[in-house]
Amino acid sequence: MLKVDLKNIHQLLPWFAAREATVASLIKEVANRVAQEFLSRLQREWQSQSSPLAPLGRAYREAKGRAGLDQRILIATGDLLAGLQVFPEQAAGNNAKVVVGFPAGARHSSGMAMADLMTILEYGSPSRGLPARPIFFLTRLKVEGELVRMAQDELQRGLRARGW
Repeated sequence: MLKVDLKNIHQLLPWFAAREATVASLIKEVANRVAQEFLSRLQREWQSQSSPLAPLGRAYREAKGRAGLDQRILIATGDLLAGLQVFPEQAAGNNAKVVVGFPAGARHSSGMAMADLMTILEYGSPSRGLPARPIFFLTRLKVEGELVRMAQDELQRGLRARGW
C-alpha cells in the first residue's frame, strides 16, 4: 500500500517520471502483439471464408474463372491479403496506436490504392453494384473480447515482471 500526503505529492513526481517511459514501452509492446494477433486472425478468417460475406455475382465469378483468378471472395489476386500489415499510426507520436491495414502508398496490381480498394470492398459501392463484404468488421466482432483479455493479461504480466 502506498500512502501519499497530498501536501508533499511533488516528492512523488520523480518516482512517476522514472516509470513513465517503462510503462509507455510496455503498452506499445502489448498493443503491437494484440495487433499482430488480430492480423493473424483476420488472415485466417479471410482465407477460410468462414465469415458470412455476400456471394460473388455469377458474371464476376465466371470472369474470375476465365482469367485464372482465385474464386474465393476478396481473393482474386491475393494482393489484398498479402499486403496486410501491422504498422504504427502516422500521427501517433508517443502513443501506442498501431494499425492493421495497408501502409500509405501501397498499390493493388490494378493500380488502385490498397486502402481505397479495401474501403470499397468493406463498405460496398451501390453505384458499382458491389455489396458490402465487411471482413474487418466481422473479424473484429468475433475476436474483440479475446483480444481485450489478451491485452489485459499481457499488461498485468508485464507489470508483475517489473515488480509492480
